[in-house]
Amino acid sequence: MILIDGYNLLFVGSKGKPNVDIKKAREKLIGLLSKYNSKKGSEITVVFDRADSVFTHGLKQRHKQAGMEIIFTPPDMTADDYIINSVQESKDKKGIKVVTSDRKIVDAVTEYGSEVVSSSQFMEELATITGNDNIYYDPKEHGISSEDTKQWMKEFGLDDNT
Repeated sequence: MILIDGYNLLFVGSKGKPNVDIKKAREKLIGLLSKYNSKKGSEITVVFDRADSVFTHGLKQRHKQAGMEIIFTPPDMTADDYIINSVQESKDKKGIKVVTSDRKIVDAVTEYGSEVVSSSQFMEELATITGNDNIYYDPKEHGISSEDTKQWMKEFGLDDNT
């Protein structure tokens, strides 16, 4: 089983560039992971923070997509805590590969005997298998959708209903 720290991997894949459209980058990352999964046949769970944020509006907290489990943590739990708890509660801790570069997660899961692969190392493997290592999505290149604009306006209290 591969347990992925979603936003940690997304940040590495976006190469730390500002102006990343988080939703589109997340969709692209899930698409790349789907290609990886179809070639490798791995059991993959991707964990993202906060099911209630503007970036996850309308998505289910837990769902299957492209043969993977996608999880958005509840507001009171970080992806870090979710991943650590999942490993801690697993009967097969050594059978879990955790993808992250987050020191807190690395320290915790290695104590349980799980394998850790850094996000940059996994991104290299993902690039080799899928032929694409860039999940960067610049809204200036592609334009921001009207739905995204409305969500941001609402988030900052600038919508017509205020």
